[in-house]
Amino acid sequence: MVDAQPHTPWVELTRLRDRAKLEPRQLAAAVNIGPTHMSYLERGLRRPSNALLYRLATVLNTDASELRDTMPTPPTQKRHIKPQDAA
Repeated sequence: MVDAQPHTPWVELTRLRDRAKLEPRQLAAAVNIGPTHMSYLERGLRRPSNALLYRLATVLNTDASELRDTMPTPPTQKRHIKPQDAA
């Protein structure tokens, strides 16, 4: 069983994507990731690698360090181990 904490969307990423007049799928294709991965990023469920962060910044015409500063911290997950698996 996994209890996920509430997450915080990456509002700045979505704002910059909207400003660039790109749909999520278009931005995903431009930075060479899948649309599901883009959704995870925008919803704050994942953090990009440094390489992906720089690709996002380039496509969105912004500074990578400033974009990094706006990233939310993804939620942590609590994993419950079944007694039979704890050996």
